[in-house]
Amino acid sequence: MIQTYWQTLTEREKLLVSGAGMLLLVTIVYFVIIRPLVAYHTESERAYTSAYAQLQAVRSYASQIRPVVAEADNKTASQQPVNLRVAVSSAARASGVAISRLQPSEDGTLTIWAEQIQSPQLFLWLDTLSKIHSVGPQNVLIQKTSVPGTLRIQLQFSDSAQR
Repeated sequence: MIQTYWQTLTEREKLLVSGAGMLLLVTIVYFVIIRPLVAYHTESERAYTSAYAQLQAVRSYASQIRPVVAEADNKTASQQPVNLRVAVSSAARASGVAISRLQPSEDGTLTIWAEQIQSPQLFLWLDTLSKIHSVGPQNVLIQKTSVPGTLRIQLQFSDSAQR
């Protein structure tokens, strides 16, 4: 049937139908093969740039953390026990954490709030507390803030939480 139809067409009509078929083929190749490949390449470049920026940020944080960790390692573990409030606040200062609120309670617990803290600062603070003062939080509440890359935290420490 198609062959019969094709033979009944004039040379001009055959040329027009062939041209339309080629145009349709080129359009399909473009939208099905070429365009997705270009989009994939562009997305890959964006992802690479983003991952490289994150790597640079991690390297920067690591270089900031090394001196504090080295200082913590140099202190001896045989130090006299320090008041929980003093230990938490001094470790926060050393780690670059700005405590926004500190609330001691009658049962010996100490609750700390900090706004817009970055993850590396939090981990450095907790690591410093653990290594130098043998203190760890009893309860932890972490929330993302509206500022990208920052957290809002609430930590509860207890004198009995010391190792």
